[in-house]
Amino acid sequence: MSILRSRLYEQTRQQEQARRNKLRADQVGSGNSGERIRTYNFPASRITDHRIGLSLFGMDKMMAGHMLDDIIAELLKNDRRIQLQNM
Repeated sequence: MSILRSRLYEQTRQQEQARRNKLRADQVGSGNSGERIRTYNFPASRITDHRIGLSLFGMDKMMAGHMLDDIIAELLKNDRRIQLQNM
């Protein structure tokens, strides 16, 4: 009975460890360029948000904080669109 108990415990422990490892890998990501969120292209003065496909020009305005409202508005619009699709 103790052998069975130890095997069941080990199996449960391995399943829990696998679940934690997968959860961590999902949160951390692989670091591939396909996972990027935003690109700041200084020579072209362009900001691209890859999640929503938004490209804005005017890096100097962005660095001064004037374009943040535009990006946030587009992200909120995209979030609302996704929520409506999921309904």
